[in-house]
Amino acid sequence: MAMGVGRGRPIAAALVVGMLAAVAAAVVLVFQPAGARGPAALLFLAGLAVGALLAARLPAPRGGRTVMERLNDVAFAAVLTFVSLLVGLALRPWLAVVPGLLCGVLGGRALRQQAAGGPGRNGAP
Repeated sequence: MAMGVGRGRPIAAALVVGMLAAVAAAVVLVFQPAGARGPAALLFLAGLAVGALLAARLPAPRGGRTVMERLNDVAFAAVLTFVSLLVGLALRPWLAVVPGLLCGVLGGRALRQQAAGGPGRNGAP
């Protein structure tokens, strides 16, 4: 029964990445000076779009990942997002594209379907 959980994963992952992108955008925009919020928002959205397009060019994620591997991926994504926020706040507003780019790549990867066919790890379907 636990193997059936994988079907809902792309939707759940997309929701988590969407919330992560919303929080990243809010943090980037809150710490911008009042006159730089508009360009920072546009750069963040541009980075989000470019990141999603970039994710389409990356290879598909492999299937059959264990729970610990998925948990490690989430932790790594959280650390990357935090570092990208620090970079985005370093040079205002021009580096606001970095958190958007990262969130776009994470969102695009979350929405991609796993490679079709073949058994997963340890012969699991």
